[in-house]
Amino acid sequence: MWVLNSNENLKNFKLCKTETSEIDGVLMKWFRSACAKNIPVSGVLLQEKAREVGESLGLETFKASNGWLEKFRTRHNISFKQICGEENL
Repeated sequence: MWVLNSNENLKNFKLCKTETSEIDGVLMKWFRSACAKNIPVSGVLLQEKAREVGESLGLETFKASNGWLEKFRTRHNISFKQICGEENL
């Protein structure tokens, strides 16, 4: 994800990568791998893994809050109707 940062009079602008886009990339790779191995993945587990990734990237202020989780799920079209790795009963 790229965002536009600009000064007040919009003369100069630059693109900068958001912190969460780095976390998203690593987390989605992990998520797909976990699903492929039928490892059950819940929202809580995603948040824990996101915190680990954020810490490893040196992003001490990243919290992986419930709001972040909802936005992450929306960005990547993830639904927990059936948790990844669990079979239908």
